[in-house]
Amino acid sequence: MASKSRTPSTPHLAPHLELLAGTVAGTFGIVPFYPLDTLKSRLQTTSPTTSPFRILKTMLQTEGPTSLYRGCLSPMLGYGLINGSVFLSRSSTRSLLLNGSPRPLKISEEILVGASSGFWSSFIRCPVERIKSVMQVKTLRNIESPYSSSLECGRILLKEHGVVRGLYKGFGSTVVREVPQYIFYFLAYDNMKRKLGAEKFNKDLVPVLAGGVSGVMIWCPPFYSFDVVKTRLQVERFEGTVKYNGFWDCVVKSYKEEGVRVFYRGAGLAQARAFGVHGSIFLIYEKCMEGMGRLEIGAEPRGGTTQIVGEVE
Repeated sequence: MASKSRTPSTPHLAPHLELLAGTVAGTFGIVPFYPLDTLKSRLQTTSPTTSPFRILKTMLQTEGPTSLYRGCLSPMLGYGLINGSVFLSRSSTRSLLLNGSPRPLKISEEILVGASSGFWSSFIRCPVERIKSVMQVKTLRNIESPYSSSLECGRILLKEHGVVRGLYKGFGSTVVREVPQYIFYFLAYDNMKRKLGAEKFNKDLVPVLAGGVSGVMIWCPPFYSFDVVKTRLQVERFEGTVKYNGFWDCVVKSYKEEGVRVFYRGAGLAQARAFGVHGSIFLIYEKCMEGMGRLEIGAEPRGGTTQIVGEVE
């Protein structure tokens, strides 16, 4: 028996490089799969008997193909910042916990890192998804769009309803979803990446598979159920009365009206989208990291601090 350890051969990543790589990955990783997100949002806010195929057909016939990408500008720009903030928070929190030590993080520390990433990213994610959700479902009752763009939608929401009710409506439910999601997200990705690497998978397929599977895991119920509540809170119509009085009230009323199925309707679409989006995000992220490493900027791919102890020779 012998012990081996693998430590990084390059310096630990500077936080601003994590921010850059995460922003680029988030900006371009969501675009190809955005139509699935639009269908998900409509499923979450329509009749329980409506199928995704019927929604898709109706949208194409009455609103045109571009309706599938309505509201894309907000998440395309915002998700870049969201993912950048996630990787920045992860890098910063890890650095604080390790304090220069080359040791791997403990499980409790990984949980803290993931929770921190989810919490801080919520401050950016909530207004981005508020605008996106309103843009995606705004024609459920009226074919004519009240907003010409995501920027106009955000401006009007801010002007008419203020910062809290306009842009940060659903913030609590966003935090409830994000914190546990990111705890499992990074744990799943790092562990699966190591296992796939040990099996000598194609180098480019490793982040795609690890990121894709991690993305699917965090969009399974109950995480997906939190997203249903968040979306319903964020797209409430301001027609003189407010239907839901907070997160729990939305849960209770939705259950009474539509049963337990309301909390996982559209989950299949969300998971299909998640595999593609998160596989793309991690592939782009890792490529950015490798590129900066080749340019000797001092970046290293995620997982560089992994140590393997007690291997059998």
